[in-house]
Amino acid sequence: MVGAGPVGSQLAKRFSNKDVDVLVIERSESIGEPLACSGHVSPDIRDFLSDDEFEEILQNGINGADFHLNGKYRFFRDEKVSYVIDRIELDKKKALQAQNSGAEIALGENVESVEEKEDRVVVDTDSASYEAKMVAGCDGASSKVRDETGLPEPDHFYQGVLCFTDEEDSSDFVDVTLDVPSFFGWRIPRGDSVEYGAAVPKGENPMEWLDSIAEQV
Repeated sequence: MVGAGPVGSQLAKRFSNKDVDVLVIERSESIGEPLACSGHVSPDIRDFLSDDEFEEILQNGINGADFHLNGKYRFFRDEKVSYVIDRIELDKKKALQAQNSGAEIALGENVESVEEKEDRVVVDTDSASYEAKMVAGCDGASSKVRDETGLPEPDHFYQGVLCFTDEEDSSDFVDVTLDVPSFFGWRIPRGDSVEYGAAVPKGENPMEWLDSIAEQV
C-alpha cells in the first residue's frame, strides 16, 4: 500500500487478516500529519472503529446544516446525520489496527517510481526498493501510483484550505456556503474550536474566500 490514511490502513488491515504480507509506505514521518483533510464524516465511520475508539476521537454530533445561498436554508433531522472527529487521531487509530493485524508501516519514505513487471511490481522510494505481487495507490488525489502506472486523472481537481479558531461551539449544525466559485466553503463546530474552510477549482486561491465565508456565517 502507498499511503497510510484511513483507506490505506483499512485495506492493509483487511489483507493482513487474510494472512497476506502487507507493507504500507507513508511519506510523512508521523501518521496523520500534517493535517490535510477535515474531520466531518458520515455515521458510517462507526463501522470502522470500536465503540471505545469512536468515543475517543468524537468531538461533536451534527443534526443538520444551514446552507447559505442568497439567504439561509436549514435542513435537519432528529438523529445525527454526521459526526465531527479528530482526523489525525482517526488516521493513527486505523494505522494501529493495521499493525495489530500484522501489517508493517514504513514512515518517512517518498515513492519515486512504480514499475509493473510480468510477475511483480517494483516500488522504489527515496530510501529503499520493494517488490510485491501488487501495489495499491491509497495516496490521495495527487497519486504517485496513479501517475506511475498510467491510470487516468480525475476529471476535476479542487484545492482547499482550512483553519481553526479558539471559539467554543458545540452546536449541532454546520454551515455551508455555496457562492464560492464552482464549489463551497464551510464552518464546522468542533466543541472547543471552530473550523473554517474553502475549496475551489485548481488555479483559484482558496485563501481569498476565507474572510467572506466567516462574514456570511
